[in-house]
Amino acid sequence: PLDCEVSLWSSWGLCLGPCSTGGVRHRTRYIMLRPANAGIPCPELEEQAECMPHSCMKKRQ
Repeated sequence: PLDCEVSLWSSWGLCLGPCSTGGVRHRTRYIMLRPANAGIPCPELEEQAECMPHSCMKKRQ
């Protein structure tokens, strides 16, 4: 079997969203080797996390 291989995570993207609910940022990784012959499948390729947009932080000060 050939297991899936993925790249390292990219840097987190900008935090986007309204100040009232907070924002979301994303990061991605890419498949470098697809699984074959019943190898381990690939994990998630995109991840997101809640964050506070930079522009909102300035307004709070």
